[in-house]
Amino acid sequence: MGTPPQSYVTARTLQHLTAPNPQIPNKQITLHYRPYPHTQAAHLTETEILNTKLVAGQQQNPTTRDLQKIETAHDMALDESEGAGLTKFNLTATVSANNYDELAQITKHLEQLANTTKIQLRKALHTQKETYLNGLPIGAGNG
Repeated sequence: MGTPPQSYVTARTLQHLTAPNPQIPNKQITLHYRPYPHTQAAHLTETEILNTKLVAGQQQNPTTRDLQKIETAHDMALDESEGAGLTKFNLTATVSANNYDELAQITKHLEQLANTTKIQLRKALHTQKETYLNGLPIGAGNG
């Protein structure tokens, strides 16, 4: 993922991206996650509040989105202070194709599916093998 989703994430957010699709015959979607330690999570939430306030304060008329980011940062800090954990997520989407033309078509369809989830994908240029191996279960790439 290049950027996090710009809306609430529900149980159905990734439904279109992960569902079988005849236009993308060989697709693998992997979610990686790592919980932050509580001490680091507290620091991250407080830093997020300061950063969002700084960005909004630099503008003469802060946008609604800027004000919403401040509110979201406060909500996140409140949740964290009440015991909720903070987790870093990464989504890896890999596809296979027989040639470059097919790969271009599959990539186009995958990007359209990602747009429905409001996730912006970032291509792993020149690191395709490593990205693919990163999405495999532990031990599957050894051998």
